[in-house]
Amino acid sequence: GTDGSAVRRKAITDYNLEGDRHISNPNGTGVSGLTDDRVKASSNQTKDLSDDRPLLTTEVESILKDLWEKEARFCMLLCDFQQNLCVSEKRRGYEMFFLKSMLVPPNRFRPSTSSSLGIMEHPQNVMLSKVQEANLALQHDSAHPNHMDVLTRWRDLQTSVNLFYDSSKGLGKSGKDGHGVRQLVDKKTGIVRQKIMGKRVNHSCRTVISPDPFLAVNEIGIPPAAALKLTYPEKVTPWNAKKLQGAISNGSEIHPGATHLKVNNQKYKLQDERTKRRGIAKMLAASRGSISQPGKDPKCEFESKVVYRHIQDGDIVLVNRQPTLHKPSMMAHVVRVLPGEKTIRMHYANCSTYNADFDGDEMNVHFPQDEISRAEAINIVDANKQYIGPRSGEAVRGLIQDHIVGAVLLTKVDTFLSREEYSQLVYGSCVSSSRGPCQSGKRVSIVKDDDTLELLPPAFVKPERWTGKQVITTILNHLTKGHPPFTVEMKGKISVQYLTAKVRHVAEGEKLRDPEELVLYIRHNELLKGMIDKNQFGNHGIVHTVHELYGADTAGRLLSIFSRLFTLFLQFHGFTCGIDDLLLSQESNNERTDFLSRSEEHSEEAHKKFLCKKDVDTDRVELQMNVEKVVRRIGESANVALDKAMLSELNGLTTKVNKNMFPYGLQKPFPKNCLTLMTATGAKGGDVNMTQISSLLGSQDLEGARVPRMISGKSLPCFPPWDSSSRAGGYVSDRFLTGLRPQEYYFHCMAGRNGLIDTAVKTSRSGYLQRCLIKSLESLFVSYDHSVRNVDGSIIQFCYGEDGVDVHKSSFLKKFKELADVRHSHSQF
Repeated sequence: GTDGSAVRRKAITDYNLEGDRHISNPNGTGVSGLTDDRVKASSNQTKDLSDDRPLLTTEVESILKDLWEKEARFCMLLCDFQQNLCVSEKRRGYEMFFLKSMLVPPNRFRPSTSSSLGIMEHPQNVMLSKVQEANLALQHDSAHPNHMDVLTRWRDLQTSVNLFYDSSKGLGKSGKDGHGVRQLVDKKTGIVRQKIMGKRVNHSCRTVISPDPFLAVNEIGIPPAAALKLTYPEKVTPWNAKKLQGAISNGSEIHPGATHLKVNNQKYKLQDERTKRRGIAKMLAASRGSISQPGKDPKCEFESKVVYRHIQDGDIVLVNRQPTLHKPSMMAHVVRVLPGEKTIRMHYANCSTYNADFDGDEMNVHFPQDEISRAEAINIVDANKQYIGPRSGEAVRGLIQDHIVGAVLLTKVDTFLSREEYSQLVYGSCVSSSRGPCQSGKRVSIVKDDDTLELLPPAFVKPERWTGKQVITTILNHLTKGHPPFTVEMKGKISVQYLTAKVRHVAEGEKLRDPEELVLYIRHNELLKGMIDKNQFGNHGIVHTVHELYGADTAGRLLSIFSRLFTLFLQFHGFTCGIDDLLLSQESNNERTDFLSRSEEHSEEAHKKFLCKKDVDTDRVELQMNVEKVVRRIGESANVALDKAMLSELNGLTTKVNKNMFPYGLQKPFPKNCLTLMTATGAKGGDVNMTQISSLLGSQDLEGARVPRMISGKSLPCFPPWDSSSRAGGYVSDRFLTGLRPQEYYFHCMAGRNGLIDTAVKTSRSGYLQRCLIKSLESLFVSYDHSVRNVDGSIIQFCYGEDGVDVHKSSFLKKFKELADVRHSHSQF
């Protein structure tokens, strides 16, 4: 039982001492413990082995046997398991390199298959038969030991055995469609990943997902086709007997119903006849519980009847979208069965965590089958509790696209609402959040006192008008009722240029004052200034602050209320884009034309700078000839230098054009311009989309270079060789609004194709890299002594992350001003 490293160190020390002793001996050989006769024998053997004749297996075995006898201490260190063997077994350690018998799987695991062509043998049967044939042929030819046929038979036997274990070892075999033992186990299609690490499961469904903004953010809409198949084993008690009697009466084809009944560990399928089901339902009496049997063992099953009822509103399910790349890719949702639907319905707020969109994506729903699983799902992986991402502590959920547009339109300064509109927005957004999940579909007749909506007085008395900001204030007061108010100050995503008029002249030393709406400010639940845009659903915004102060469930309710509110307001207001949102004013359009007409001058300047002839006047033909000479003489490095010079010059021109055009050059200003409203608020798109539509596309970048030239010096056949114009190098001065010319369209397609290929390559590589990292780190866990340990108990970190800080709770650690404002609000409550 000596440690392997200690044995290795002792053996190396003995080897060094032995070698030193032989070196000091003039008659010695310098080899550890070998006599002259042995050295001569080994040298003769080496000479024999240097021939081209392949070694037989028996010869290799005899060589290794001699090696194990003469250098046993070193050979013992080749494998750790030899150290636990006795001395006689250690001397036979060389046998681990040789296979003298093969393990053959039973017939049931390699069955024959029948097809139209006849009975086909299993591929493993074919390979095993080849091994047997090669072995018999070798036995037949073993009577002629010096014959070349023996060597050929040895090779055939070795090749057949190799192919049985790994079909990629054969000549000309790729191994992709092989049937060797390794191919059955290895990679994604092997039995380890297909049958052991992941399996097909019961109590689940999968279908296409569709959006539904009127669901709560932690709800999932289940179609009736799936609801009739998913069941839950519910034990019969005095409190649920009436409900389960109704489920049995409905049967398996009417929702909410039941499919099976279990009595004393005997499971029965409910019959199709309604009269028989009613008879069973009447006999469904609740079993006595533990209260009436105080002396019973707590592990005893008191309820002897179990009804397998359909999934219903309020149940807890696990929802997953593949690939599951991080923890929030699988979350728990509350079920709502939606009659008439055929797809899974999901709220928009979950799109970022699942990385899902609604262009045909499918998702899986798993139904936990006991109370412990349901409790873990709702308390650990509830969707509302996944607002903070585990990677960096940032917010990963929030409203997107149309909801952000509706939020900006509602909270801008000049939005005024009548009493009817104000009441409808507040009621329509808040009342659904106060109803439990089991009350869906019932008529709301009265509002409880705890959920009474307290409306604000109007901002203008005559005529009575409420502002959009007052709707937000009413909702925040309702949401935090019974708790201290909060204060938030957060800069919006809308830049200052969109909120101020164009200023032609600014006095020297004078600083422009930032507009009031640039920063959102909520004081004691009252929205005083600013607009709700993309930033308010991100880090340290409204939702993040509510999550930090009031908990995950309150933040989930706030997202659900905001979703209904902004959807209702957009239905009142309307939102669409037209051609007039894309047009530049006449003055700006003329400036754009003047700027782009000077692109050839910039191109010529870049070429002269490349040729170091900046102040020399040369015509265009001479310039092209000089460029060709330099590029052909120097090679690829000259092309790289020229591309850098051209890109630098032309990108500066593009930036200058766009800076002059946006946002003041548009015919319709913000916020009346619907396209600008989307790009500026973070709802969808960005400045690049706006400039490509209305201004120009700019330089087409292909892996950091311009469009490459052919050997003739042309980028396209329609251009002259070594053309110095910006257009020939891929600079597109056209825009989508007025259309592209064929050459520009071709260049733009080249850049688009390049981007698609890069995306596909990076996705596969990064996915495999992440899988390798996760597989190597999946055994790490935080122990009860707060240390991070491996599966064998070895310590990786003495404290998690070296500081012991939970990433989910570290977002506001350094936000001292925000925490001070909240504390001040609480003190005045």
